[in-house]
Amino acid sequence: MIWPENKKFAFTIIDDTDCATIDNIKPVYDYLYSKGMLTTKTVWVHASRDGFLGQHLEDDAYKKYVLSLQEKGFEIALHGVGSGKFSREEILLSMNIFKETLGYFPRIFINHNENSDCIYWGKQRFSPLFGFFYNIARKIQKKRKVESGGSDNESSSFWGDFCKRNVEYIRNYTFNGINTLKYDNKMPYRVSRKAAYSNYWFSSSDGKNIEKFCKLLKKEKIDHLVSENGLCIVYTHFAYGFCVNGELDTRFIEIVDYLAGLDGYYAPVGQILDYLRTQREKDNLLNAIQESTYDFRWLIDRTINEIRGKLK
Repeated sequence: MIWPENKKFAFTIIDDTDCATIDNIKPVYDYLYSKGMLTTKTVWVHASRDGFLGQHLEDDAYKKYVLSLQEKGFEIALHGVGSGKFSREEILLSMNIFKETLGYFPRIFINHNENSDCIYWGKQRFSPLFGFFYNIARKIQKKRKVESGGSDNESSSFWGDFCKRNVEYIRNYTFNGINTLKYDNKMPYRVSRKAAYSNYWFSSSDGKNIEKFCKLLKKEKIDHLVSENGLCIVYTHFAYGFCVNGELDTRFIEIVDYLAGLDGYYAPVGQILDYLRTQREKDNLLNAIQESTYDFRWLIDRTINEIRGKLK
């Protein structure tokens, strides 16, 4: 892959807003900005209606802070209008609040947990055969069914028509490897069976918390990413241990310093996905075989994570 300005590789981060407060994320963004790294931050419009914590755009101080990030060049995306159940009327009103606050409707949407407003999530997230077995696995594990009300026009949480008109990119798979493009060389791609209420889909690399972030971004792995002219889209939660009692984790500082010293293309995820589209003559459309291949890659990575977790 040839990156803008002949950069050797590309790197960005998506910060999931779960549990995020000004106190636990501001030092992280301050440091990224000081090193010239502009990334993507997700937000909620409303306060959580379930057990998840975190600030939201109804909080004036937090809204002011999010606007300051936008002014610096960070991209603001949506992680659902809030954590919990919201009706279509509430969702559409929230989209207008998002636009009134930030000046545009969200281009990037990240499904949140098991929200009823998720777009093609749960069983619908995967190819039909894999989705069937996914539901069986959840029943065996006694986990409740994940709704995809956002893309179900009979659901009270349906907003897929709005999503199709305004949301450009939705995240799907998260893989263990650092070179996201190596796992998903079609992104951003379209899926025919999801075409009614979505546009493009993309993948990310798993850096869920500070421990996984540091494991994913070891120096030797970053060097390998550079040698492959690759792309890393890290999916993480800055609220999960990156800053404790106002102090940044020193490992995070070392990783960012090392990346900043390399010849990388650092931009928010939307900008990188836009660039990938300009490098192709036509859109990538995943067929059933390709989608199933991605499903199995994802399953293998999830299984590895489960095994590692049990061995700890």
